[in-house]
Amino acid sequence: MAKAKIVKAPIPQCGFYGATIKNTRLDQRSTLEETMINLATALGMPVIHKALTGQDSYIYEPQGKGFYYSYQSASNTILELSRDVALKAATDLKKAALDRKAARDAKSSETAVHDR
Repeated sequence: MAKAKIVKAPIPQCGFYGATIKNTRLDQRSTLEETMINLATALGMPVIHKALTGQDSYIYEPQGKGFYYSYQSASNTILELSRDVALKAATDLKKAALDRKAARDAKSSETAVHDR
């Protein structure tokens, strides 16, 4: 599957872009942490460690079997988690396609045996 691209938006006929203010009341840390939680959950990770550095900033390390992350900023953690979600999605799609092909092949073999 090809990666999505970000492209320049077409100019709207009305002359302006409509936008939502749905999540504007969330502070940035809450937004970033919710994003990390959603991505980690999609990967089956139960926990993300959060540590306060000497410079009073937070670093994060997702915990999950088969995944190896280092402590890093929220934005870098989100980037790594999102790459793993994309990889998992692509792998799941390939596996589903192979499973469908195997089922069709098995059915074809079964039909060929009965036709003899």
